[in-house]
Amino acid sequence: MMKKTFPRPTLMLSAILFAGSLSAQTWSQKADVADCRYDGVTFAIDNKVYYGSGITCGGTLSNAFRVFDPVANTWSSIAPLPGSTRRIASSFAINGKGYVIGGISQMGTALPDVWEYDPVADTWTQKNNFTGPARGSTADFVVNGKGYICGGVANPYTYRDLWEYDPVADAWLQRADFAGSWIFQASGFTIGAYGYVVFGRDDLGIALKELWRYDPVANTWLQKANFPGDGRTDASAFAINGTGYAGFGGEGVTYFGDFYSYSASTDQWTALVGIPGAPAYYDGYVATATAGYCLMRISANYDLDTWEFAPGGSTSVDENLGAGAFSVHQSGPGEVVVVTGADAAGFVKVVGVDGKLVRTLRVGAWDRARIQLPTGSYVFRMEGSQYVVKVAVMD
Repeated sequence: MMKKTFPRPTLMLSAILFAGSLSAQTWSQKADVADCRYDGVTFAIDNKVYYGSGITCGGTLSNAFRVFDPVANTWSSIAPLPGSTRRIASSFAINGKGYVIGGISQMGTALPDVWEYDPVADTWTQKNNFTGPARGSTADFVVNGKGYICGGVANPYTYRDLWEYDPVADAWLQRADFAGSWIFQASGFTIGAYGYVVFGRDDLGIALKELWRYDPVANTWLQKANFPGDGRTDASAFAINGTGYAGFGGEGVTYFGDFYSYSASTDQWTALVGIPGAPAYYDGYVATATAGYCLMRISANYDLDTWEFAPGGSTSVDENLGAGAFSVHQSGPGEVVVVTGADAAGFVKVVGVDGKLVRTLRVGAWDRARIQLPTGSYVFRMEGSQYVVKVAVMD
């Protein structure tokens, strides 16, 4: 079920955003994951995204793994994960190697094994077992060449402990317990020398929106500003160039489409435009050095869409209208005009900051279509085109 209402952010932006002047965050849909599955794991190495394990649509667990190449826009099969099939495992990447830790087996048993993936050799190597209680659904992050897993669940237990993995020593070390609740289905990301844990569910079943920062040097936790939206689980969170990004996920049968950036220096969240279309279940999130990636289930059969988030991508090609592009301008209070070029006839979708479709506008070649919109931030996307325009509508 789609969330019926979303908090409307009061974004009083001072300008319409166009390429060549200012840049804005954009979403682009990429090639879909080749098969139907969920509860898998993701990590990123050298600007490529790796996704695998989890439950197939037939209800069985699989250790198949694939890699997404953003340049070629293709998914390719790689060596499958050895060992038991599993779901909701932990994962991260350190120094060009990917790691998959634990998870829950087909029979419901929590697994302790650790596997290292070498993308050059396309091989997996078993490392020393995780030395804490085996589990799944942890929050994971990497700081200064060491991986961390926090919280998690193994029926009937929920955890709040934090464990550090040193890939050089191939050893695990227990660190300071998470300072919030016993937690699982939370999300982790890294900014600078700190790890962050957000969202999740506590041992009473309450969905959370707290944000906590972990300092590995001091071995301490500090609570930061709460996520502005509703509490949720299985949500996306990643960081690019020192800025955190988080959103989506769900609570029960309600899925969320809101998406925010987080500034560690100001401890503030800012609403951004989410993935165009309906809110959806997430099944993977990760960031490369330049972009974020979310695997989202839109359809009921768990087919996964791949969405790429560009933190500073182009938002218009106003100077190339003859090539079939379009531009968007505010022509008056609450009024927007869409200007098309010679080959830009078709449908323009207008999407709100919460990712929900607001309007569908039919336009012709060399057209000037005017529409009224409430104050806020919107994305305009031409069907069948990669051209995207983000605008701020003023009163």
